[in-house]
Amino acid sequence: DVKMLDIILNSSCFNNEILRIIDKHNGENILHRWMFAREYDMLKMIILSNHCDITILLQKNKHGESLFTNVFGLDDFVIIQLILENIKMNPSDLLVKDNNGDTFLHKLARMSFDQIQAQKHYNLEEFLEKMDKIINSNMCSKELFLETNNDGDTFILINPYLLKNVLNSNYCTKELIMHSNN
Repeated sequence: DVKMLDIILNSSCFNNEILRIIDKHNGENILHRWMFAREYDMLKMIILSNHCDITILLQKNKHGESLFTNVFGLDDFVIIQLILENIKMNPSDLLVKDNNGDTFLHKLARMSFDQIQAQKHYNLEEFLEKMDKIINSNMCSKELFLETNNDGDTFILINPYLLKNVLNSNYCTKELIMHSNN
């Protein structure tokens, strides 16, 4: 319940160590559970509370999944923007990968490709503008753009609809454009 979480977050007894507590069976913290249960309002509150830091978002469960990489597979751009704008991190923090070798850009590219294919977004230009804000975030880097997953794919190979956004990005390099999955 959102009201109860607000009371807890504002309690003098609350500290971010509570968010680090993991279930010994699956290695999940409370943020993992809220994400998998689609409790996005709870996640948003935690992110905005100043109690959440990048190490909590990067904490992996027993399947090697972190909230950080999984949240970018969601179609909730608000959570994505909140993380990029409110969590103190360095561009190197974004190089984290899941068990498939996917960075957050791989997850984001796959989610957006699936949505475009399913025509979930009838206004493709508006959708690509949202993607552009993320791709051009000051947290991205040339190194992140060049990261490949276990299949050898960069994020742009997963979603060619993003090509125009990527070509206009400060992080696009000739090496990225010339990359092919052999």
